[in-house]
Amino acid sequence: MRSGANCLSWDYTIHRGPATWASSYPAAAGKKQSPIDIQTAGVRYDPNLSQTPLHLLYMKDSDYTITNNGHSVQVSRSSGSGYQLSGGPLLHKYQFKQFHFHWGASDDHGSEHQVNGKSYAAELHLVHWNVDLFDSFESAVTQEDGLAVIGVFIEVCEDCPQMIPIFDLLPRIKHKDDKYRMKTPFDPSVLIPCTEDYWTYSGSLTTPPCSESVTWIVLKETITIPSKHMEMLRSLHGYPFWQKPGANIVDNFRPVMPLNGRIIRSSFT
Repeated sequence: MRSGANCLSWDYTIHRGPATWASSYPAAAGKKQSPIDIQTAGVRYDPNLSQTPLHLLYMKDSDYTITNNGHSVQVSRSSGSGYQLSGGPLLHKYQFKQFHFHWGASDDHGSEHQVNGKSYAAELHLVHWNVDLFDSFESAVTQEDGLAVIGVFIEVCEDCPQMIPIFDLLPRIKHKDDKYRMKTPFDPSVLIPCTEDYWTYSGSLTTPPCSESVTWIVLKETITIPSKHMEMLRSLHGYPFWQKPGANIVDNFRPVMPLNGRIIRSSFT
């Protein structure tokens, strides 16, 4: 999950990739880092999670901007009023900020989280910030309980109509720093499968500054996109249009991090 950190100071290459992040971002060496491999044998079922179900309040409108930030495709809403996440493991209300994707160079990897060592082709992150305790997203990013992120695993198939409004716009953001204001009303909830079954744990941003401020909610049920849309993601350029051609955006995921004794809870048995 990205926070809007300086996109020039890190990437996923050998020289500026995840193994080097801690030298510039000390939080990356912390004990509650994300993503993780969810080993289901060690997960603790918590019946309290199902007693206070997750509640998502999204609305359909066109107040979205889709951006190629050089690391991912990010869809942001300029005004988050009325968009909220609560319930489940959360003790506060969290306001929607943006969603983005992580993906691999091939369909057998690309997700940031894993389940029993299994990777998925991609992973969607829907980012929310705590409006009860903080007055802005920026002030919440580095603070405990500041953020709540829903993680959704993505598999490849041949039909996924709910993703078409987003992927139809990818040709407009071919290069880094390209952005486009969406014209057609869109509802992010169409990207979210069943929210009854999920894993939750205390973790961090998966990109610099890697602040340990995130309550993660990783859904068990996956969503699907057609293979042609995966190829569209992989064809995006990680460099501006005016720059000498460089690499496409692929394998934009952080390797799984040690659990370090943290408890992973589940809403299901």
